[in-house]
Amino acid sequence: MAVWTEHTNAAGRKYWYHTQEKRSVWDKPDELRTPRERAMAATPWKEYAAGERRYYVHAETKETTWKVPKELQDIFDTMPDEPAAAAAATPAAAAAAAAASPAAGTPLSGGVTPATAAAASPAQVAAGHSSPGGAARPVYSGPPPGFAAPAAGSPNGGLAGSPASASLPARPAVDAAAPVPSAPLPASLPQRVVPVGPASSAPFAPGAFGGPGGGEAAFVSLLKGKGIDASWTWESAMREIITEPLYKALKSMSERKAAFAKYVAELQREENERREAQVKELEPGVRELLENMKQLKPFFSIEATNQILANEPKWKQLREVGEEKARELWETVKKEWKEKETAAQRELRHRNMDMLMSLLLTFEADVFTRWKDAQRTVLESDEWATDAHLSTMDAADMIIVFDEHMRALEKEKETEAAAALKKRRRDERRRREQYKQRLQELVADGTLTARTPWPTIYKLVKHDADFAELAAQPGSSPLDLYFDVVDELESRLHARTKHVERLLESAGTEAAHIDEKTEFEDFKLRLKKASEQDGEGAEVLKDEKELRLVFDELVERAVRAQAEQRRRAERRLRHLTEDLRYALRKVSALPVEDDAALERPWEEWRPKLAALELKEWSEMQRLDIEEDKVDESRKSAWERFVRRQKEKNEERRAKEGSPHLSSSSRKRRDAAADEEEDKSRHRSSKHARSSRDARDARPASGRREEEERRRERPTEGEESARKRARHEEEDSEKEEGEV
Repeated sequence: MAVWTEHTNAAGRKYWYHTQEKRSVWDKPDELRTPRERAMAATPWKEYAAGERRYYVHAETKETTWKVPKELQDIFDTMPDEPAAAAAATPAAAAAAAAASPAAGTPLSGGVTPATAAAASPAQVAAGHSSPGGAARPVYSGPPPGFAAPAAGSPNGGLAGSPASASLPARPAVDAAAPVPSAPLPASLPQRVVPVGPASSAPFAPGAFGGPGGGEAAFVSLLKGKGIDASWTWESAMREIITEPLYKALKSMSERKAAFAKYVAELQREENERREAQVKELEPGVRELLENMKQLKPFFSIEATNQILANEPKWKQLREVGEEKARELWETVKKEWKEKETAAQRELRHRNMDMLMSLLLTFEADVFTRWKDAQRTVLESDEWATDAHLSTMDAADMIIVFDEHMRALEKEKETEAAAALKKRRRDERRRREQYKQRLQELVADGTLTARTPWPTIYKLVKHDADFAELAAQPGSSPLDLYFDVVDELESRLHARTKHVERLLESAGTEAAHIDEKTEFEDFKLRLKKASEQDGEGAEVLKDEKELRLVFDELVERAVRAQAEQRRRAERRLRHLTEDLRYALRKVSALPVEDDAALERPWEEWRPKLAALELKEWSEMQRLDIEEDKVDESRKSAWERFVRRQKEKNEERRAKEGSPHLSSSSRKRRDAAADEEEDKSRHRSSKHARSSRDARDARPASGRREEEERRRERPTEGEESARKRARHEEEDSEKEEGEV
């Protein structure tokens, strides 16, 4: 007797049972392994089967491959081939399985021995199987549906199929005492217990029905044999077939449910195809019937249709096929009728709208035409009176057509306005470009320079074509375009003047000095010498006109600088005049109380005042102003001093006659009055100087450009603006001179 016996659980997995030690293992024992299997067990590689193919998995790295790993291949190459050994192992395994099965004569469940079971019919064998309660369970004894009856003398009472190889194998004997291995199954396999009990409770062996789909075919044949149709549920079908042997042709409940659902779906599909074929055959006749039945309306329900067509044979045949098919056909026909009616109404509506649009186009209408007037014209037309369909047109559709016509007129009007605006802008741009070209021509011939005033240019261009339109159109005016050109010329002149100044400064201070007495020829000579020394000023001498402008600019700058210097000197002289008058009040040597002495002529007092060596007197002498003006300022300061002293003497003599005031009080009051007058003069002088300094802080170039533009602008109030500027200058001088 073999120590190890091989068995298979319900999931189809093999395990081995040790008959002496009474233990089970999932892995094949070493005693039963071949040399190749023992060599593979010594490596981390494991062999598995996937259908008919085998693959290998590395236990540590989890690497999977279909090919034999090189490590195993090297081992297998050192070992002899085993085809003969494998063939010899098959009888040995069969012998071991036979030894593991119950011995001949040993009674099976119900007292049936293997020998008698082999010779007995399936019914006799089934009779020996009983349920756990002891009652006999009926077992189907015939061949499976679709298989032929067993041939005479076939071994084990197997079922003979139509193919030669379609005989059912003997049901494997299972040792009830062999326990299931205690080790857990892999996660990929369900945890199921090996069935132990009567042999009839075990499923059919794999391949018993000739292939993977044979079990399902046998189960479906059982359903057909029991007359199960598409109206059955799974519960009712299971109660009918659960006692049949072919119920276990499929292993699991899920497989049986899937096969039943597939069987029912197939029946339903066949039934639907049969009904569709009948409906397709009856549909032409029923459609003709419905079309000719004038009593039917598209809004009738299926119940009303059934009442009307109750005596029609074709409709009856369709209802016998199925009420739902009749309903679907009626709904389809109604939908087609509605679509035809809607299409006809839509076509008539479009036709009427087109007719009305053609009628409106014949009228004289504009964007201000009202619907009331247009409607009256349409209703009075001959087309409206003669066309029967047009007179039935809905008022809303008429308004829609009128709105569309008005939108077309508005769009046309907008298109014309846009074209006119585009043309006007193009004409305006053309006038500006022509005027710019005219100014450039004046620049080219030297008429327009950076110092040419606008009135001169206005006299030249005011009679040009399109000048009046240019002055009236929006955008840049002729004056703006003139200033654009002048600004560009001024920038160019400024850059050229800077260049000339740099050349003259490089030649020396004497060459760079230019005033109003400098001649143009002398200036050219200096510039020529400077350009020969520098090597970069030769291009400046090429344009005589531009060189003349540069010379005029430099002379004008020199004149302005001299005028500014003179203005500052005169202002300083005015300040010194006030300071001199104030300083004379502090001189004690003057006979301020003697009116006769103060009234002496200026020629007598001049040498005496000069002998005082006052600071203000000396500073007047150092100013760059004519001696006559300086002497006149000194005389003005002296006369104002004398006039004030006489007033004080008059006031003092008038107060001396008053009995209420003492001489000391009068002196203190006079001193306080003089001190208050000095403070007031100081505050006024300080305020005037701060205002003047703030005004002078403005850049000279900015003031010059502003003044030049104000003088050059040909406005109607030009003269008044100049007078206003002159008055403002005179007022500022008065504020600076007054205390």
